[in-house]
Amino acid sequence: RDHGCSFPGCGTRSFLQAHHIVHWEHGGTTDLNNLTLVCCFHHKLVHEYGWRVALDDDSMATWFRRSGRRYDPGPDPPLRLDLGPAPGTESPSRHDINAPPPLAAGTYVPDRHMHVGPPPDASGLDESVRDRELLGAAF
Repeated sequence: RDHGCSFPGCGTRSFLQAHHIVHWEHGGTTDLNNLTLVCCFHHKLVHEYGWRVALDDDSMATWFRRSGRRYDPGPDPPLRLDLGPAPGTESPSRHDINAPPPLAAGTYVPDRHMHVGPPPDASGLDESVRDRELLGAAF
């Protein structure tokens, strides 16, 4: 019946736990009519965040929010078509002779804001200004 986590849209199929619809400590039985599979995350929703799950007449799980309102995940999001880069945003072609050459793996490229050379004389500046100057941070 359950082919994975019974929470709508979850689909997790590993590390599942059997959840008692009527909790065991409240007299719930351990049989298929009172169990549904849930992943760890959705099991926590029930036990720690007040969500509830019930089985309908077809033994399908129906989930309810803490407020008691039925959870309806809505339609699936539309498929995203990959149409490539937007016009004018194409990266340079590998055959473009004016494109800069690619960097070899491990090439060191210094940050253009990095201070090179001895630190500036900052003896007369207050500490926060001196720190900004030494770190080259733009505030």
